[in-house]
Amino acid sequence: MEAPSRQDVERQLRLVLASTEFAASPKLSELLYYLVTETLAGNSERLKGYTIGVDVFDRQHDFDQGVDAIVRVQMGRLRKLLKNYYDGSGASDPIRVILVTGRYAPRFELANGEELSDEALGDPYSTQPAFVPPPERPAQAGFAGHLAGSRASLLAIALALLLAAIVGAGAFYYLGPKAGTGVTAKRLNGPLVYVARYQVIGKDELTTQLAEGLQYDLVNQLAKFPDIAVLGIDTAGGTGTKEAKPQDADFVLGGVIEGKSGSLRITSQLKQASDGHIIWSGQTTANNVRPKTIISVQADTAANVASKIGQTYGVIFQANAQQVAAKADPGLEDDRCVLNAYAYIRHKTPETHLRVRSCLEKAVENSPKYATAWALLSWIYGDEERDGFNKLPGEDGRRRSLRAAERAVAADSNSATAHSYLSAARFLLGDDDGGAREAAETAIKLSPDDSEVLAGAAFNLAMLDGSERARKLALKAISLNPGGPAWYWGGLAIHALQNGLKADALKYARLNVSDRGPLEVYLMAGALRLNGRDREADTELASLYRTHPEARNRAHMMQILRVPPRLELLIFSAPRGT
Repeated sequence: MEAPSRQDVERQLRLVLASTEFAASPKLSELLYYLVTETLAGNSERLKGYTIGVDVFDRQHDFDQGVDAIVRVQMGRLRKLLKNYYDGSGASDPIRVILVTGRYAPRFELANGEELSDEALGDPYSTQPAFVPPPERPAQAGFAGHLAGSRASLLAIALALLLAAIVGAGAFYYLGPKAGTGVTAKRLNGPLVYVARYQVIGKDELTTQLAEGLQYDLVNQLAKFPDIAVLGIDTAGGTGTKEAKPQDADFVLGGVIEGKSGSLRITSQLKQASDGHIIWSGQTTANNVRPKTIISVQADTAANVASKIGQTYGVIFQANAQQVAAKADPGLEDDRCVLNAYAYIRHKTPETHLRVRSCLEKAVENSPKYATAWALLSWIYGDEERDGFNKLPGEDGRRRSLRAAERAVAADSNSATAHSYLSAARFLLGDDDGGAREAAETAIKLSPDDSEVLAGAAFNLAMLDGSERARKLALKAISLNPGGPAWYWGGLAIHALQNGLKADALKYARLNVSDRGPLEVYLMAGALRLNGRDREADTELASLYRTHPEARNRAHMMQILRVPPRLELLIFSAPRGT
């Protein structure tokens, strides 16, 4: 039987963090990542309540764990979440991460209960690169084959789990409605949402007024998400002659409003139109409501509900992804392609890049007005340069990236996704930073609560100027979508590095790690060096050179990734050529 290694434990960590159990718990994910990686690096003796409080939970250096129980409480929650994971989606995993009560350093076991000692795992990362991406390999006998099978099974449920929790930046795939029109645009792909009028309980005049206005505001808010189509108040298909009905849609949003003596309770529910199954329910309350304030209650409620269900990785996305995965319908092939592209963005490999690029090129050939497919193809082309994946001979991938993004905007000028990817393509090319900013602002204006749009803008702005606006946009993206992909933290990591914020730089650089691509490693190296951990920074870079040989060309990578000179100097600790 092939002996497991530290890299096998890393793979297991990635499986855990990509699970549905952990996707909605970013702070516990950060804590588990910290505990496991510090242990694998040979630093288990550093894992004390004090250091965890400071490094993970942002406590000050006078932190007293006898007074502040944050570490003890969160460790208890993490143990419970790990148990839920291994009782659920991780039941067949070959390695178990065990957190014993009373100690912080995790223990690693095989599924049969055999403990993996330090000696069995090999040397720590002083001599082995950290988080090396696993190679694509066929199933084989022994431990490695078992682990490869676990990863294969994870990918096999991609369009249910990958598309629900581990998927990168998904949504639903339409040409896109005109924001605020109350009617649907031509339906190309993905789900359709019918917004019903909320029922009123009681005779309070305010509840009746709110029920009427809330339906309109919900239609308007949902229509701002570029890849969701919404059935209007009294029309279907935009003809103005046919009354919209719930059965015309894939999902139905409605609810109940209760009012008494100036207090309101608003219950919202999202159902699958096919069977009436409730897939989400939420409730908000408002007190001391007066006629002058009812409009703000209406607007806030609509924005909150729309963000919850329409957000990238939102409720509708998860339900729709499971439906697409379950159907063997050739007509959904373009949808599957787009979903796989989002999955690739979250967990990149050269092999997946090649498949997704080919698939997206077919999708836009089949549907030239498919703005989301064009936008994603723009990103895929850009990764030929950013990550060195599957470069095509001839024209620079950055030029093709820009053209694809421009096609996305031409396909749907009201798509925030299209403008967001146009901003990324302009930033990558590097000759129109003003245009990159303009496209980002347009995307934000079109969809101000779209976490994907906000995180993308934050990333580029942080790299361009390290501004406070970049930090605020990133924080808003994460607050709207705490289960989003690791790259959402990139803007915060860059902002912290640009502004010399040591603790934040290290924390956010860790959270930004996903596939150990060049930029992720550069940010981690910079954060380590900012904190005086030069040896670990050098180890990070050495690991990168093994997995991405093209990264040895420092000048080329700094140009491609648009790394500012000050940040470059921090990453490498010395000017070029020294």
